Amino acid sequence: MNFTKVLLLCLALMVAACEQGKMKETLLDGAEDLQRTWQDLTRSLQETTPSQEAQTLAGQEIEKLFAFEYRVQEIPMPSPAAEIEKVMARMGQDRWECFHVESNFEALLLFCKRRPRSYLRFFMRSL
Repeated sequence: MNFTKVLLLCLALMVAACEQGKMKETLLDGAEDLQRTWQDLTRSLQETTPSQEAQTLAGQEIEKLFAFEYRVQEIPMPSPAAEIEKVMARMGQDRWECFHVESNFEALLLFCKRRPRSYLRFFMRSL
């Protein structure tokens, strides 16, 4: 904003120093155009600056790119292989990936992980 005031002051001094009426009008018109352009630019920048909410949402999406969700699924033992496959297929449909399996005498424990859904992940694939 100070820049605008300095420019307007310079133009006003030029107008005051100018003796020709036509040159004075031209300079005044130029000063008004400059002020309108500066106001339009300021308004445009304010409209394009992301809101605090948008910045927060963007930050959350970026964090999702580097995060995992975890789940431990317990399957009672003894269970037939077909039943275990059904459970794993359902989990796979929900994007869970098994990375470790433990068995005790009472249950089979499936340790699974997946990346959270993020719009940025889809955006990066499209590039």
